[in-house]
Parts: sequence; structure tokens; C-alpha cells
Amino acid sequence: FSWARNVYKRQDLLDIGTGTCRVIEILGPSVEHALGIDQSREMLAVARVNLDRAGLTNSIVRLGDMYQLPLADASFDAVVATLVLCSVEDPRRALTEIHRVLKPGGRFAFLEHVAAETNPGRLVWQHSVEPVWRRVAGKCNTTRHTADELSLINHSQPTSIRRTSYSGLFLKKIHPQLDHTLPILIPTVADTTLRSTVTI
Repeated sequence: FSWARNVYKRQDLLDIGTGTCRVIEILGPSVEHALGIDQSREMLAVARVNLDRAGLTNSIVRLGDMYQLPLADASFDAVVATLVLCSVEDPRRALTEIHRVLKPGGRFAFLEHVAAETNPGRLVWQHSVEPVWRRVAGKCNTTRHTADELSLINHSQPTSIRRTSYSGLFLKKIHPQLDHTLPILIPTVADTTLRSTVTI
């Protein structure tokens, strides 16, 4: 997880769909300020307990709708979303809001179930399992093309995407229960910037 700590060091961080605040627990010590947004009061209650226990006085959580973030334009250096965009009804609308609150040159990192475009065999299985998976996993989609949506929103600038397998980056640290997930449901990680060109 050292790559993320270095990337977001001394920055203002927004965590969309923060849930129990696991991402902020990990990145919070490295950033200037962190804000977690979630629409579940129950989750936020758990998140506040976790932040207090971690001693993260630079981090807070608040109730909010990812489609209408109660935040000013260009107010965050970085935004993170983990296993959020694969479940929302309108990912493009959510991404548009993320783009709005990011500062020029700001970085958006996401960890999501996306289509296995480079693995045709896995993609077939993803399509096969998706109807059932949506019913049992809170409307989670296994075949979304999140990177394409990002490119459409960030049409004025090139969008650089990095993909990695389940074993890479910080998935196991955030969601250790996914050690037991079927390979066809394993997320792909993509990392990009909005409003600027970046080489990753």
C-alpha cells in the first residue's frame, strides 16, 4: 500500500461510499485531510467509531449522496472509490460529480468489478454469472466498462489507465474476505487522473 500513501501524501482526500472507513483508516495517516461520504447512517456510525479508535483527527465522515455531493467544485486533490461504481445505477452521473469536485490535475483511484476485456474466457463467465450475482450482491455488476465512462467524461484530456490483477495493490488489505471470491468476480483495479494527462 506504500504506492498509495506516497501518491496521496499531504493531500485532501475524498472517499466515496466510505462504508466503515477502511480506506481512510489506511490512507488517513498520510494525507492532510480526509473526508468519507456515505448515504448509510448505520455505516457512518461504525465509521466514526473506527476513526476514533484509529486516532485519525484529520479525518471525518458525513452523510451524502454521490450523485449530488455537498461539496464545492475543485475542492479535493484526490478521490477514491472502492467497490462502489460497480453497484450504482448511474455510474456516469457519479463519475461526473467526482470530476466536478476534483482539482485540476487531481487523481481519481478506483477499485471495482469491471469487464475482463483482456481475458475473453473470464469475460464470458462474467456475463453468465452477472444476473444471479446482481441479485445476491446488492446490484453489483461484473461487466461494467468504467474506464470507458471515465474517458467520455474526461473527453478534453487523454486518460491513462492502469490495470492489475486481484493480487496487486491494496485489494486484500481493504477486503480480505475476497480471498474466497470466485476468479470471475475478482475486480480489476484501474487508476487514472482527471483534468490532466498522466503517465502511470
